[in-house]
Amino acid sequence: MGKLGVIMSVTLKDVAEKAKINAGSVSQVLNGHPKANELKKETRERIIRVARQLGYCRNDLASSVRRGINRTIGVVVDFKNNSHHMDAYSSRIILGLLDEADRNNYAIRLLDGKNVEKVINILQSNRIEKVIVMSINQKTRKKFAEFCRSQKMSLVFLREQPASGYYSVNSADRQDARTSVSILAGHGHRNIALLCGPLEYFYAREHYAGYLEGLKDSGLDCPNALISCQTNINESESDIERMLSLPVSQRPTAFYCIADSLAMKVQNVAIQRGLNIPGDISIISVGDMDFCEFLSSPLSSMHQQHEQMGAYAVRICLGLPNKSKPSPDNIYFLPSKLIIRSSFGKLNK
Repeated sequence: MGKLGVIMSVTLKDVAEKAKINAGSVSQVLNGHPKANELKKETRERIIRVARQLGYCRNDLASSVRRGINRTIGVVVDFKNNSHHMDAYSSRIILGLLDEADRNNYAIRLLDGKNVEKVINILQSNRIEKVIVMSINQKTRKKFAEFCRSQKMSLVFLREQPASGYYSVNSADRQDARTSVSILAGHGHRNIALLCGPLEYFYAREHYAGYLEGLKDSGLDCPNALISCQTNINESESDIERMLSLPVSQRPTAFYCIADSLAMKVQNVAIQRGLNIPGDISIISVGDMDFCEFLSSPLSSMHQQHEQMGAYAVRICLGLPNKSKPSPDNIYFLPSKLIIRSSFGKLNK
């Protein structure tokens, strides 16, 4: 303690003196600077050990004021997104963001995208210069692109298309749909229904395009009566009821659903109608949520790399390399893997 009982904080200089190592090297190790790896392992370990013994705690606020940079990434989220197809996966993506940010000594601050001007004020007042936008609202995305471009800030979009030359990270929705439809067709299904989202969104258009490509690959026509592109799950359920009320020759024998929640609705409606899964109705969906294996008929689903999407976004935002390369239009597409369970099989003839 110092005078008047005030606890004196331990400084980098204190650690350097105790460890008998220059302050510059101590700073590199304790601040996670890449150059710290150039020091011997024994040196890095001694610095960390001494810092712990002395009770050193890095003052991030003072560091940000000194450098003019805050080691925080602002993440703009749609907290009240009406699209049920997207909300279910946001928590997984955010987990990936948090893990990768922490790995690189950054913090994550979640910001509500409904008030763009308020968020911009928060970014400026807190000197946050790195931004990831998860909002799928096109106007919101455009505003942040314009702001970050004018301020020369780092910006990455998660999901949907990028704007103003920035990068975006997406799941491989088109390929997921194409693969799923081709597999269903290969098991003898000819009336394959699509449960999609509103086509104003890129993710929905990608699923829709992949669905059509899968039908074409399999020599099947596009059944307009078996396509539903709704915003909320109640409207989707009405379309499922309508489809399963069609004459047997026109009724779908398989569904491709862009979200596990939609597939669960298909199961519920089918069971209520006395239909067997997969004997009468086969289902493949997207997301591979935890509940998939616990349904009455465990759900076959595309396992998308949601956490990895979050990690990719952070690495791009920080200027770090990733394993894959973006498409010509600046989109990173992360491939999925189909998890086979008992919700689909060969068509009963």
